[in-house]
Amino acid sequence: MHMGMYNSEPDSICDTAASVAAAVPILRAQPALALTCQGYNLGYKDGSPCILSFATIERPSQVFHFDLITLDRATLQPLFDIIRSPSVIKAVFDGRLIASALLHDCGVELVNALDMQLADVTSRNLRGERAERQLSRLSDVDDSTILLRSIIPRSVVHAHPEWYQTLVRLNEAEECTKEHGTRAGSSVWRRLIEHTSEVWAARPLSSWACKYSTDRVYLISAVYADFDAKGYITPALAVQSARYLSLHRAYMPEIGSGHPFPILPLGIITAVPPARTRLCNTCGRAFVEGDTREDDGVYCLVCFGVKKAQEENDEMSRRIAAMPASQYDSDSEEG
Repeated sequence: MHMGMYNSEPDSICDTAASVAAAVPILRAQPALALTCQGYNLGYKDGSPCILSFATIERPSQVFHFDLITLDRATLQPLFDIIRSPSVIKAVFDGRLIASALLHDCGVELVNALDMQLADVTSRNLRGERAERQLSRLSDVDDSTILLRSIIPRSVVHAHPEWYQTLVRLNEAEECTKEHGTRAGSSVWRRLIEHTSEVWAARPLSSWACKYSTDRVYLISAVYADFDAKGYITPALAVQSARYLSLHRAYMPEIGSGHPFPILPLGIITAVPPARTRLCNTCGRAFVEGDTREDDGVYCLVCFGVKKAQEENDEMSRRIAAMPASQYDSDSEEG
């Protein structure tokens, strides 16, 4: 199994003051690092961050896992200083819940972070992808987003582009590497490991937990290096990422809040938000006024689009149910 070139030896697991002291100078000297965090219900209320992982960007990468359960706060402070540092880039992939966990559980603000999920989105224009293709992505289906097909069918998206032209489909990390042809190793550990408190809280750290974390942070490192070489790390990405990663700054979300759809309001990337925000009646998140719509309540653009698509689906179901059986049978035979 090809896992890429990285250091995953046991000495990269930092669970003592001495191992942290040895790792921090290596990380501090890097201009850019890949960062991820694993835990139970990470970034949510009653969740727990358990492993903080870094990878250097240069090849072969060095990977370090910091044990947030075993290490005390005083020992972790030099590491937290790197997270706060404006002089070290931290590459993440969909870092919204990581930023929430670091801020609310650890008291550390993630500074100078670049989110590769947003860089993937902005790369579409740089690659010459047409607006029609970007719109059709909202109805693309894969194993992780099968629900999207029944909620926002392609026919509805294209019949009402005004509902969806300000939304973009987000890729998961594995989709991103596949689309860009990035060699980032196998994702087998991400498919097999179970996200339970026992997996992440057990000490000593299990080999499965370490392999999962290594694979994840190495993937982010590989995507960053690939995007940097291709010119997808744009000057605007820092501001866009800061806005994206601050979505849970005011409070930690509840488990089950939000929505399961990998869709983003484009305003997070393109707009300069005013101070005033409004809460979405469905997902409860705060959005600037330009990213909300009123329709028997206040909705963010994602929840509004899903709501309108569901209304279209319901109306179609009512029409079919009201059709005489003979007409329905005749139509079916012709198809």
